[in-house]
Amino acid sequence: MFPQLTILFIAPVTAVFILAMSAAATGNSARSLAATPEVTPAASTQVPATERMPPTMGPPTPTPALPEEGGPAGGVLSGHLYIDTDGNGTRSDGDDPVGDTVVVQLIGASNMIFETTAKTNEDGRWEVRAVPDGTFRVMWNPPLRDPSNLRRTLPAAETIEINPLLIVTRVQRIVEIRDANRILDIDMGMPDEGPVFGGGVQLPPTGTGGGGVGAPALLLAFAAAGSLALAAAIALGRRSRA
Repeated sequence: MFPQLTILFIAPVTAVFILAMSAAATGNSARSLAATPEVTPAASTQVPATERMPPTMGPPTPTPALPEEGGPAGGVLSGHLYIDTDGNGTRSDGDDPVGDTVVVQLIGASNMIFETTAKTNEDGRWEVRAVPDGTFRVMWNPPLRDPSNLRRTLPAAETIEINPLLIVTRVQRIVEIRDANRILDIDMGMPDEGPVFGGGVQLPPTGTGGGGVGAPALLLAFAAAGSLALAAAIALGRRSRA
């Protein structure tokens, strides 16, 4: 009689737990699918409780040789992505590099299309060569956990209309190439958001910033419900034997 009673009380709790976790997973998937696609998606990373989220480093984007090296003619755009670790509002020796991608887009020209991306190297530096003359928008989607910190980026993020159907919020610099000149100081920074507390696993990004961290409170609640059901089953079994 006792094992049967235990199964009768525990099975509903287990079923509720499974249904709740499935619903949570379905909700997260729905939010990810409904999100606006990002030019540069944030990575989902498990982070220790006392460490800053590490930059996602990668090989720099291959670029052609400079004209003096036998490469094609054109200007050069270059700069750094960084975390303003010391909080002085500009890139300095104490700042951490960010491994990410910038988008370079020609604007204001009706007879030519130019758009490319460039990844940073281990120092956070990116570069685009063989750039034609024109006015360019350099855009960056910083990997911030808190979307409100977009107001604190360097320079401050702006709302940009890529086309009538796509409006995004990005850090941007507007630069001009004339007579194949070179602009090598297009630096863009993000505030230091500090360590990630709680040791949780970041959920996939939704397109408006970093994902949230799953709290353990839900699991604790289901564990407590299971314990209560087990205690009730034991008590009822004892009364039946008596």
